[in-house]
Amino acid sequence: MRLDHRLLERAALLLFAVVALVIVLTFRDYGIAWDEAEAQEYGQLILDYYRTDGVEARALTFNNMFYYGGLFEATAAWLGEHLPLAPFDTRHLLNALIGLLGIVGTWKLGKALGGPLAGLLAAVLLLAVPSYYGHMYINSKDIPFAAASVWALYYTVLALRAMPRPPVTLALKLGLAAGLGLGVRVGAVLIVVNLVAAVAGWLVLQGLRREGWRPLARDAGRIVLRLLPGGILAYAVMIALWPWAQIDPLVRPLEALNYFSRFPYDIPQIIDGQLFRSSSPPWYYLPVFFGVKLPEIVLLTSVAATFAGLWTLADLSRRRSVAVATLQGAPLEWGLLAFAFLFPVVYATVSDATLYDEMRHFLFVVPVVAVAGGCWLARVVERSLRWRPALRAALVGIAGMYLTVHVAVVAALHPNQYVYYNALVGGVDGAEGKFDLDYWDNSLRELAEQLTEHAVELYGERARTLPMRLRICGHAPSILPFLPAAWRVTPTTEIADFYIAHTRFVCGDPVNGPVVAKVERLGSELSYAVDLRQGLLNGNRIGALAAPPSRTF
Repeated sequence: MRLDHRLLERAALLLFAVVALVIVLTFRDYGIAWDEAEAQEYGQLILDYYRTDGVEARALTFNNMFYYGGLFEATAAWLGEHLPLAPFDTRHLLNALIGLLGIVGTWKLGKALGGPLAGLLAAVLLLAVPSYYGHMYINSKDIPFAAASVWALYYTVLALRAMPRPPVTLALKLGLAAGLGLGVRVGAVLIVVNLVAAVAGWLVLQGLRREGWRPLARDAGRIVLRLLPGGILAYAVMIALWPWAQIDPLVRPLEALNYFSRFPYDIPQIIDGQLFRSSSPPWYYLPVFFGVKLPEIVLLTSVAATFAGLWTLADLSRRRSVAVATLQGAPLEWGLLAFAFLFPVVYATVSDATLYDEMRHFLFVVPVVAVAGGCWLARVVERSLRWRPALRAALVGIAGMYLTVHVAVVAALHPNQYVYYNALVGGVDGAEGKFDLDYWDNSLRELAEQLTEHAVELYGERARTLPMRLRICGHAPSILPFLPAAWRVTPTTEIADFYIAHTRFVCGDPVNGPVVAKVERLGSELSYAVDLRQGLLNGNRIGALAAPPSRTF
């Protein structure tokens, strides 16, 4: 029994079509994430900068956003002016489609390394990661970076196979992918690091096989000359919509890279029930979050792939055929894949980098994990074709049950998929109080709808025009656009009508009154609102209690 490659190709295309349909049907459900309001304004400022020939120059000094390339933000702002959608809905649609491109790139990379079945399974595994899927709609930095990274890695593998004469067209494709990543965040320089590591590895292996340095120098020269057009294209794309960098295009991207290497952001965060600062995270920060945020099947397949690779390497070493096998290509390509995952993770750990928002900033390595797991799983499936029918049926049954449960969990979290935690910590419910859940305040949109309905029940339709006073513990721009325009935020020294809070930090605000709106998923609280007026009517004084109601830690 053999798998039909054409059928696998069609299955992959069907998968992408289904995901695209889901995106179109659901992209309006998502709220405004913590960074989005600022990013949207930055994109508009970039458009204003070019339209006024630099007279409107706030894009050069706007918060710290000018350190980021404006490729996505300016494009989203421009599309928002031309599409019949709300500006943030436009952003979410564009972001999700880029996320889908990342899934397609994962399929291409998996197929290149392990065949059509491996590519299909790699795409499925990436799609099964709720952190990736949930951020697809609301994260305009990490998702475009992840999509560009996996496509660049795919083209780097193809370039390795064509060494020492990679086609210029391939170099341009690689350069475009790198430029698109760098045009979103300069940290995409890791794409270049991966390429340099791949070329260096190839040259080292060639040097071990040949005598003399001159042939090796000629090969190195050919490679540089053929990849140079891609490098020029990458640089041009990077600064195309980055006004601040255009002022000094050779120096300022390096200044941005230095800024982010010492990112001045220090916030409290809870990790396995303990409070840490983002400026001094524990050494196990990334291993823990990869361990609890990736679905069980992704963890299982990636760990199995790692042990399988080490076993193969040990076997080749025992038979003294490592060099021969590596020169044939496969071990070098898998070494590149391992490097693409390990280097950023190890570097961030040993360099005491600022880390926060669980594994959000490392979503670009998740496609690598999915590819490794997909290739290993494909070999298991191919071997299972020789098993007895009963065993194959059992394997299919187990996979089907897991997939059904997992899809049900992810659907129940909608549109807050990224708050997912796996069974190692008891799911989302088990993670509550131990880890941050809705750290980007996506749930505040739903909370706004509930709170508005509550106010209408109390005061009738006139509640939409009354100047209700709000105290907000959370990101106000994430909720205000969804509340009546007459409602306003009051200083903490004034009496308010409603208290709104997320559960990311311990707000510690002393409030009284019943919880009248609450967003929960799988039994865990993401955000809530308290009616302070009812607290007063019950004879309580605002500030009489030491902690907000319904808090979990």
